[in-house]
Amino acid sequence: MRAVWITYDRGYDISRYYSDAEVRAFARKQAIALMLAHQCPLKLPPTGEQGEMDMDMSRGVARSIFAALNDLSRQSDHPEISGAKLIVMGFSGIGAMFGHFVRYAPERVLAAILANPGQTEPYGMKNMTLEPTAFAVPQFIITGGIDDRGGTQRPWDYFSLVARRAMGVSCPKWPAPLLRD
Repeated sequence: MRAVWITYDRGYDISRYYSDAEVRAFARKQAIALMLAHQCPLKLPPTGEQGEMDMDMSRGVARSIFAALNDLSRQSDHPEISGAKLIVMGFSGIGAMFGHFVRYAPERVLAAILANPGQTEPYGMKNMTLEPTAFAVPQFIITGGIDDRGGTQRPWDYFSLVARRAMGVSCPKWPAPLLRD
C-alpha cells in the first residue's frame, strides 16, 4: 500500500465513500488502503457538545489514529500501512480535526480534504496556525453554507491563509465576487 485514505464515520455522506465502487476501484488501482474510523464520544468533551469526540491532537486522537494504523497493518498483513502516508478527509468537525492533524503530523500527511471544516473553538479553524512544513501538504478545502458550525467565513479564512503562505496567492475578502461568463 502506498497510502491510507482515512476518515471518521460521521454519517451517510462521508461513510458512503467507502462503499462506492469508483472510490474502491481508484484505491485498488493506486494501492491506497481505505480506513473508516468510528469516533468515541467523550462523557465531558472540552467543547461542551454532548456526543462529541476530543479533537485535541495532544490528548490522544493522533495516538489513536496511529494505533489504529498499526492494528490495520497487523490484521491485514500489510506492514507498510503502519508508516504509510495518509490522505485525510473530513466534514465539519472532522474536517477541522484533520486540519489540526496536518499541523500535528505534516510529515505523515500526503493530502487533506477538508469539507466545511469547523468546530467549537479552540478546535475550529478560527485561529489555526501552521508551521512551514504543514504548508507543503496539499489541501483541498471545500466550503459551503450548509454546515452551521463551520459556516463559510472560517473555512475561507483558512483557505486564504494556506493559499497565501503555500502558493503566494492573495485571495479576495469574503464573499468573493461570483465569476460569470
